[in-house]
Amino acid sequence: MASPPPPPPPPLPPSPSPLQRVRIWYSGLGQGSRISFWGVAITGVLGVIGIIVPVVTSAEGKPDAESPSVPSTAAPDNEGTPTATSKAPAPSKPPLQKQQAAYKEVYSGRLLKLRTPRSNECWNSFIDFDKGQVGSNRSRVSVPKEADLSLNRCAGFGLGVQVAAAGASSTSAPSAEQCLEAARQGGIQTVEGYDLLRDEDPIKRGTVLCLETSEGTVVQAVAEEVRWTKLNDLPVEWGVDYTFNATAWEL
Repeated sequence: MASPPPPPPPPLPPSPSPLQRVRIWYSGLGQGSRISFWGVAITGVLGVIGIIVPVVTSAEGKPDAESPSVPSTAAPDNEGTPTATSKAPAPSKPPLQKQQAAYKEVYSGRLLKLRTPRSNECWNSFIDFDKGQVGSNRSRVSVPKEADLSLNRCAGFGLGVQVAAAGASSTSAPSAEQCLEAARQGGIQTVEGYDLLRDEDPIKRGTVLCLETSEGTVVQAVAEEVRWTKLNDLPVEWGVDYTFNATAWEL
């Protein structure tokens, strides 16, 4: 009989991995060799970092060539000069100029007579310059609200001035604006009593009255005639009659 075949040789032990080889190699180093190894390794790592960081930083600082540019919205610098891409400030508007009111003439050259009432009863005569007409009423206490100038004969009342403003112009033919200015300077007002009215005589012949009525009408009334008459009738001894040449304007 033939003899049996010899048994197969035992399998070879597995070869160590690269990491195991490094561990085996490192365990065989002495203490001095290990210190030298780590010094070389750290120096190499730092050198690699010193190369990579500047490259990455430089790449991040460059804009993407394909990305669209975005307009800058930066504010102007300290000197107030806007940047090239910022919106320039709008020019400031000039200050508003004072506008002069444009008056239109309502009537001109209208003769209006204001007379002291001759009746012994309480009558009032008046001028309504807004309408450019004269009127009268019988009352002990008041004149109509439309009366601008009035002469009243009740217990010797005198001249009534019921306007927003009344004055006298220093020029013979003032414009509406000039007459309004003269009216607002004042000077013509109610005078109680015909004796006092005759003594003060605020409206003489040639006086250019300037009035601003309660309705806003501007009036120039030139006193073309001023006539005083002795009435010999107490309590009103004297009476006066005015004839005005009137011009009126309104806005």
